Amino acid sequence: MRMAKYLLTAGLIWTLYWAVGAWGLRHDISAWFSEQARQGWLAEYGGMDSFGFPLDHGARVLTPVLADPGTGIAWSGAWIHLQRPALVPGTVAITFPPGSQRLSRFDKTLSLQASDMTVNLDLAPGAALSVTGLTLQSGPWHLSDTDQGGVTGHSLILKLLEGDVARRYHVTGTASALQLQGRAGRSLTTPESTENRPIDLVLEADVLFDAAWDRRAIELRRPQPRQIELTLAQVRWGAAAFDATGTIELDESGLPSGQVALTARNWSELLRLAEQAGLLPPSSKAMSERILGLLADINGEGQDLRATLSMTRGQMYLGPLPLGQAPRILLP
Repeated sequence: MRMAKYLLTAGLIWTLYWAVGAWGLRHDISAWFSEQARQGWLAEYGGMDSFGFPLDHGARVLTPVLADPGTGIAWSGAWIHLQRPALVPGTVAITFPPGSQRLSRFDKTLSLQASDMTVNLDLAPGAALSVTGLTLQSGPWHLSDTDQGGVTGHSLILKLLEGDVARRYHVTGTASALQLQGRAGRSLTTPESTENRPIDLVLEADVLFDAAWDRRAIELRRPQPRQIELTLAQVRWGAAAFDATGTIELDESGLPSGQVALTARNWSELLRLAEQAGLLPPSSKAMSERILGLLADINGEGQDLRATLSMTRGQMYLGPLPLGQAPRILLP
């Protein structure tokens, strides 16, 4: 009998603790939406309830809409789930709906459908909610624009891990079985095509940002990269592959400088696939073949091309050949 009383008391205490924690999570979410609206955002939702008893605190936010007028970025979905262990509040899991999510920037709108899309966050103690680890993963997904173009993929994993140096993060990512759609990939996605070859992407890099990734990354501005140490960026497309390694420095305007070692395996096949997908205009193919063939002959690699991409004073060079203005690398 005494043991039963102890168990009943412990159960009541835990239930009260869980209820207070669940209320606190809902209160924090509601206060955050209210604060963003006060700052000029469009920040609203249709309702919220709790789930996860007895081991987790979870909140289900219905029909959330967020739009930042400063950057023009907006997102909306049918719902979003936020869940954290009742005893480990620094770990948060965010689950997104498998149905359509709307992503916008100014007048450009994309529709995202993703199965089992989650973001797992490890947060340092404190009001800033500094991210020490982040993992975004998704099953099959489809990103499309209003013109019915876009891309599909079988899976996506992106990880960010805080390093030993302040504001430096180790970034890894993989995207498997990408398929281009619309004008860029219509010839690759027709049932009659024999060249319907998926694209696989791999990324590993250490990135130094100008600010830490914390709650201000959403509320104020995205941290911008200042140095990228690229261990590997790889594109695999059928029998062709493209690798890049090197170090890039970026100024405050996002203009890159540095050198990146490039390796293109079976580069003529890569050109052919790019032309077939509509990524390379037919009028440019002959010149591209001559330039890449010349570089391959210089290096004596045949179908394997090795070259250095240099960026300096806003200009890009592939070996000795000028490519034009270097693109700015900025997170919106």
